[in-house]
Parts: sequence; C-alpha cells; structure tokens
Amino acid sequence: MTRIFVLTNHKGGVGKSTSATNIAFGITGVLHRAGAPNARVLLIDTDSQGHATLVTTDRNNYGADDSLYTVLMADRQAAPQVLAHCIVPSTWDENLHVLPASPLLEGAERELMGVAGAPYRLADPLSRIVNQYAAVVIDTRPSFSLMTEMGLLAATDAIVPVEPRYLENGRLIYLSGRSIQDKKHYNPPRDLIGERRPYYNHAFDSGSDYLVIVEGQADAISFAEWGIPALALGGMQVSDDLLTTLRGYRRVFVALDNTDDAREQNHQIGQTLGGRAYLPQLPDGVKDANEWLAVHHATANDAQAMLNQASSWLINEVERVSHLEGLEQEDAIRGLFQHTHDLDALTLTRFKTLMAGLGIQGRAFNELLKASQAQNKSCDTEEETTEVFSDNIPVLSPALGFSRGLALVTVSLRERTKNNRLNVQPYLVTSTRELVRLKDQQILTIHDQEIALRVIPEGSEFLMRWRYNDIQRFLKGDEVQPGDVFRIVHDLFTTYIDFRSPVESRVLTLWTIGTYFYTLFPAYPYLALNGPKNSGKSTVLRVLQPLAFNMISTSDPTGPAMFRLIYYTSCTVGIDEAERYHNPRDPGMQQIRQLLNSGYKDGMPAIRLTGEDMKPQAFDVYSPKILAAIVGLEDILASRCILIPMRRTDQKMPFVPPDFDGTAIRHQLYVLALTHFQPVYANYFERSELYTLHNRSGELWSHWPLSLKNMVVLPIC
Repeated sequence: MTRIFVLTNHKGGVGKSTSATNIAFGITGVLHRAGAPNARVLLIDTDSQGHATLVTTDRNNYGADDSLYTVLMADRQAAPQVLAHCIVPSTWDENLHVLPASPLLEGAERELMGVAGAPYRLADPLSRIVNQYAAVVIDTRPSFSLMTEMGLLAATDAIVPVEPRYLENGRLIYLSGRSIQDKKHYNPPRDLIGERRPYYNHAFDSGSDYLVIVEGQADAISFAEWGIPALALGGMQVSDDLLTTLRGYRRVFVALDNTDDAREQNHQIGQTLGGRAYLPQLPDGVKDANEWLAVHHATANDAQAMLNQASSWLINEVERVSHLEGLEQEDAIRGLFQHTHDLDALTLTRFKTLMAGLGIQGRAFNELLKASQAQNKSCDTEEETTEVFSDNIPVLSPALGFSRGLALVTVSLRERTKNNRLNVQPYLVTSTRELVRLKDQQILTIHDQEIALRVIPEGSEFLMRWRYNDIQRFLKGDEVQPGDVFRIVHDLFTTYIDFRSPVESRVLTLWTIGTYFYTLFPAYPYLALNGPKNSGKSTVLRVLQPLAFNMISTSDPTGPAMFRLIYYTSCTVGIDEAERYHNPRDPGMQQIRQLLNSGYKDGMPAIRLTGEDMKPQAFDVYSPKILAAIVGLEDILASRCILIPMRRTDQKMPFVPPDFDGTAIRHQLYVLALTHFQPVYANYFERSELYTLHNRSGELWSHWPLSLKNMVVLPIC
C-alpha cells in the first residue's frame, strides 16, 4: 500500500512546507539510491499561498486549468483523469512530481462549503492513481479548514510539526538545505540577518575529546553514519564564539571540502586553533565526506583511518616553513612559536625535533619558547583588563546615528582582496567627512570624539545604497540645499501619483526626508496609505523604495527576520496589503503586530528569546514604516499612523520607469542628513515654542514635521 503523509498544524511558521518538500525529495532520493523499481513521489500542495509549489516548480501562477483547484472543481467521475493531467514534474528531481496549488483555492473552499462529499474531493481521485507512486506527501495551510480536512481524509499518516514554544528547550533556530545542481538559490541567503548556527550531528557528544569540522550538514550526517562526532559550519566561516568552544577539544579535525578554497580555509582555521588542529585528507577525486559515503561507499574503518593519519596543522606548518628562505622564514618561525603555549609534552617534543632541523635548537629554542609564553600571558592579562564604560560616551546606532556634534551612517562597499576576490565590507560615513572601515571594535574615536556603536554591523549588499563615487564627492565637500532636495522628491511623487490635495504629497515628501533623521526624534509616525485598488498605493511604495532610508518592501514579513533587520539596519519598512493585520486569529501575524505596536516610538523594544539557552534579548524595532491597505487599519495601529487617503485618478499618469533606482536623489538625501542634522537637532531640542500638541497627537505631528519644515523652509499645508 502506498503511504500518504499529510503535514498539518493550525500554527503558521512551524516548517510544514519546508518539511513537506524535503520529506518528499528525501524519499525520492532514498528510493533511487536503494534501486527501488518505483522511486516516484507525489507532492500535493493544498495551501493557496503555494510556497511548496513555488520552490519545487519555480512557478506560483497556476490557475483554473492546471492546479489542485481544477481537480476539486471537476466532475467527480472525471476527477482522476483531471488530477493526472494537472500533475507536473518538479525542477528538483525527475521522480518528484507535484500537484500544484493555486490562489484560487481560497475561493474553492467557499464554493464547496456545504456541498455533499466535498471533504472527499481529494481522497477519491487520489485513490485511483496513488498506486503509480511509492509515496505521497500533502502540504496543508496553517489552519483547520476544508482543505486541511481533505488532506487528512486522503492520508494514511499525519505528521504534526510542533510549535516551537511548546517544546521545553528546543526550537527552530536556523534552517539550511543541500543545494541541488543548478538550483543554488535554494540555499539560505548569505546576507540573511541573524547568526548562522552550526549543526551538530547525532553522534556528537559534548564529553568527547575530539570533533570533526565540515562544511555542509550532509557531510556531518555522513560522519554520523560512521559513528564520528562532527559539526557542520553551513559554510566555511567560524565565529568567535564557536572558536572558543572548539578550543575546549583536545583534537579538532578540520575537514572542509576537497577544493582549493576549502583547503585554504582549512589552513586558516588550523592557524587559529594552533596545536589542537589536525588536517585529514580526503581521497583524490572525492569532493566531500557525503560523496565519499554515498558514491564511493566509504566505511567507518575508512573514515577512522583517515582521521588517524591526519597530520597536525602545526607539524604541517613546520614543513611549509622549511621551504622558505631568509627573513620570510625567520618571521614564519616566530609565528610558529605563538602556538606552543598549550602543546602537550609529546607534541612539544616533536615540534622541538623538527625545529632543530631548521637550525633552531638548544638555547635558541628555549629562548623563543620562553618569549612566546610570556607574550601569551601578557595578552591574557590584557584581555582581562576592563573598565566601567562612561555615561558621557554616546552609544549610537551605526546604521543611522546622531549625537550633538556628530552624525554617521553605515554603508557597504565592495573591496578587492589580494586574491582578486570581492569582499562586501561595512564602512561608516561621518558628518566630519570621514570614511571609517569597520572591523570588530565597538568603541571608536572620530574627530577627537569617542563614540560607541550599539552593534557591530555586518557587510551586506542590502546596505550598498550609496555609491563609492558619490561618497567621494561628499568627502571632498559636496553640499546640498534642503529646499532643493524637498522640491526634487516632491516633484517625483507628484509626477507619478495623483494625490487628493497638495497636503498629502508634501507630508509624504517630508516623511521621506525624515527617514534620514528619524533617530533624532523620540517617535516617528507610520504612514497609512488607504484607498481602493488601483488608487496608486503600490506606486507610492515603488517610488519610495529607492528613496527612503534603507527601505525594504514586503507583503509577507516574518517576525524574526524583521526584528533583526530593523535592529541592525534601522531600515524603513513598507508593507503592502496591511489589512491582513486585522485578523487576530492569524498566528503568523502576532509577532508582526508586536513589532508594529512597539516600533513607532524609541525606547519600546521587542523582547525575543534567542540562543541555545533561550535568553531574552531586547530588539530595538523603532523605525519608519508605511502601510498600504484597501480598508482601514485596526484602532491601535491606526493611532500610530498619519493617514494618506488615496483615490483612483481620471488623469493619465506616467508609469515609473523600470530602471528608476533613485541613486542621484539618495546621494542628496545622505548628504542632507550628514550636513544639516544640527538645525533639525536645534529645532527639536532648543525651540520648545514649536510644540503645542500633546499625547499621541504630539507624537504624530509635533516633533518631526516642524523640525524638518523649519529646515527646508517650506509649508506642509
């Protein structure tokens, strides 16, 4: 009998679609490798959002004639033939077939509600063709609906992904997948905000005295098949926290992939770990441990022999240094002695013997050893030396930070390395016209002023919004006039959008400029674009996207990603279809509602549980946000918004050019923020007569528009 697995949970975000697609693909692979006569698996997507359909077929535009909707609405007698016709091959594997979802499934539920036999409209036709498949996997929507009932009635087995908060000490903290040939984009984005977590295989034991480091999770699982504890980095980078953990092992076998890049990284990690690092060598022609197991059928004895024959990084390095000459060799020898402070007696003896071959013996060896040990002791003492941080030093967001006499923004720039590779590196651009490369220091001195960065920013292509050539113009003294910037932005909005009155366009323009100053203010209101379809809401977001500070636009934000993105980048957030947040029963919206309720005001962080120990962490989610909706927002959210009513126009408005990227205007906005923040600061902090409104009205209207209006010297109404 063919097993039919349904994945269901009324909670969204627990990994149903991810699990369904990976289970289906995994069964296909297992059957194929086992030589099964039938390795075909059918994946059925019953969720109108179609996430499983999109990732497995590269499409989510299936409709009335080629999707599950077609099957459900077909004549009952013809439904099996219709189902067979609608099944499509996946792009992942020829044996993985997909019955795609469609947005029309939302309407199908309403049409079939109350129809006799409706819950069996999937089970009946599926039973006629199911014997063609070795297994069937059904993905469901995050609710108990008619579609979910159909999936349950069709299934032989149910899998319920558990909501993370119901676990005593576990949760989904990072998700990764093996990339498929020509489908590398299914790997998690490298610039994803948040820490990439290592994966420990099921043979891992914290009491073990050794550990193998590999690149991918599949390699770690392969070592588990051999009974060897392994850790997958999910790449080739090792965090400082992980290095601290690795230094607790007697031996660390660094076994990244058998490629030139990985071998170079093996050496770098070995250099960091010193004498406890060992470099095993995979057989020639084998890319990684998973290929060695799956293709070449390596055994546990083979793997243990490879580790047993691994050479110490330090001993390997002595061999390399022996081929150097002159001053280069002398410097390299001094470097080797920096790794001797924690060697055991046997390894130190071998090291001493090898160094004698380089002419370093007797008194010379002992002096170098004594000097390196003294230096390491001095470094340890220096690391332990701390002092209480002064309250007089401002702690600023590096993304967009202001103090009385200093402003700064973080940008990412591409660098060319010595190996002719590209590196994306964060830099600070300051109001003192300095370009500061950021490394791992949070306390900096800029123009004789000491400041602290709230977080250490990471290099990300998301922050590549100010071109290097334009930054150079600013560093050389480029200036802008506030009134000119206002007119340029205002003219751009009124060119493509027909506003009801000049008030709306001017408020929107001031609000856009204000996104480059908002951290100066204690609160920054959201904008709510309300109006019927085709009233220009999406056009406003399209024009605003390249102009507002670090803006992102989305119609389906996820809580964890948004918390971290705002915390690290102070980004402006544009949310389309915001009426979704009316539904209090939608569990996927709870985190977003928390973010929106807190994020209009400084000093109202969102508390999240992070790390292995579920430690509470406060995320600053204060940032500008603009919400587009056909209907009005619920009262709490509406009270945080300035309403911009939109209308359908009877004029022929031009379309926004596809290549519009706002680069030139964005340059002027950056320059305006870094050169005119002091008048805005003075307007807010020193001119109390400007502010006569109180409570929520004061938060919405007093601080930002008056401070900015007096800078640009233009009325807003």
